[in-house]
Amino acid sequence: MDRGEINDILISVLAISLAFTIARSEPIAALTGASTFTLGDFGLLFVVSLFTVGIGFVLHELAHKYMAIRYGSWAAYRAWPMGLQLALLTSLFGIVFAAPGATYIYNPYMSKRESGIVSVIGPLTNIALAFVFLLASPILLVLLPGMVGLMLVGQGIAINLWLAFFNMLPFGPLDGKKVMDWNVAVWALIIGGTFALLFL
Repeated sequence: MDRGEINDILISVLAISLAFTIARSEPIAALTGASTFTLGDFGLLFVVSLFTVGIGFVLHELAHKYMAIRYGSWAAYRAWPMGLQLALLTSLFGIVFAAPGATYIYNPYMSKRESGIVSVIGPLTNIALAFVFLLASPILLVLLPGMVGLMLVGQGIAINLWLAFFNMLPFGPLDGKKVMDWNVAVWALIIGGTFALLFL
C-alpha cells in the first residue's frame, strides 16, 4: 500500500465520519434521550464515528483489495473528490452518499464470477461487523455506560448496514452492479436483507 493510497483512505475516513456525524445527530439524540444535542455531544459523536467508520470503511475496502489480489489483480484505493463533497452535502438531509472513492482493480482476465466475488466481499464485511456490534452491545453498554456506549453501538450497527446497503445499489461503479451481473439471487438476498434490517 503506497503513501498516496493511505492518504486517500485517511481523507475518505475523515469526510465520511463527519458526514455520518451530521446525518446521525438527530437519531442519536433520540436514541440517548437527549433533549438538546450540544457541540460537545457532536464532537463525541464525531470521535465515535471516526472509530466505527475507521473499522467499517477501511475493512470494506481492504476486503476488496485483498480478494482482488488473491485473483491475481492489481488493486488500489483512490479517493473521488466529487464523492467526498456529495457525502458532506447529502448528510445535511440526513443521508450519506457513501462513495468517497473506490478500490480500483485491473485484471484483463478476471471473470464475471471473480469480479462479483471481489465486489460482494465488501458489503458482506460490513454486514458481519454490524452483527459484531450487535452481539457485543451488552458488553459495550456495561463497559461504556451512558451516551458513549449508546453512540458506539448505534453508530457501529447503522453505519455498517448503510455502507452495505448503499454499496449494493446496482448503479454505476457501485458493488451492486457487478454482483447483479454475476448472480442476481445473491444480489437480491443481500440488498433485501440489509434493506429489511435498516428500514423495517
